[in-house]
Amino acid sequence: MTTKRPGRTQKIAVDETPLNAHPDIDARIGWLLAMSRLHHRDETFLDGRRFAEALGDAGSPASRSLVSRWESGEIPISYEAMTAYEKLLGLQVGQISSITGYIKATIPTLKTRVVRPKLDPTTPEFADRLDELIDLAEAGTAYARDWQELGWHFAAAPMVHLRRSTWETLGGRLIHQIPRSIKIAYRQYSTAAMNMAAVPRAQDIMVDAIAQYISDPAVQVITSPAGLLDRLPTRRAARLVLEMVEKPQNSLTYATGVWLATQ
Repeated sequence: MTTKRPGRTQKIAVDETPLNAHPDIDARIGWLLAMSRLHHRDETFLDGRRFAEALGDAGSPASRSLVSRWESGEIPISYEAMTAYEKLLGLQVGQISSITGYIKATIPTLKTRVVRPKLDPTTPEFADRLDELIDLAEAGTAYARDWQELGWHFAAAPMVHLRRSTWETLGGRLIHQIPRSIKIAYRQYSTAAMNMAAVPRAQDIMVDAIAQYISDPAVQVITSPAGLLDRLPTRRAARLVLEMVEKPQNSLTYATGVWLATQ
């Protein structure tokens, strides 16, 4: 499928594979990038060369050829370039850049590369930003995009040392926030949880936070936080799954426990 644009033919990425059969995520992201640009209110962006120049002006240099290869799904786009698309097209922060992390968080068996920002944990800037993000999260003033960024920092430095009380605050806030969010924020919180679940020090603390959350008979959504137990490879996580099956509070808890036990 093609559509003519000034100077060259625009190739539109197509992937007809269903999500449960290892789809081409790069092609799907490419389609999203192309549609976001071609249907933008600024008609000058119909010209891929003009759009590439605008990306450069916005601080993300890219050639017309590179834009074409991103949008056709031939090569994966970087996290920084996705955020440049969002900024240039006036999209909400995370509207595109939160997708691959969320897909990997919700479908761990999917063979796709998680697109994440380039972070150097050896720099003072990294440490300062990590401190700032932790302070925001502990204070309860962090936005979903801040949580996602905090998760990326944990992924870059999984052996980071924090006080137990800090881990407990972070785990508790995140576990309670996921089922209360929707759309982009839900993707960002889920990505943060996936990355935190990969930190050995945080794993049992997250299990405790999940146990505390699902023990409340008033909660109506348990699948989102409880589903993280599948990503927490500890004895405590396995024990909680068994308790959900053997001593469930209700049918939803039981069904979720059975699903987890089959994974």
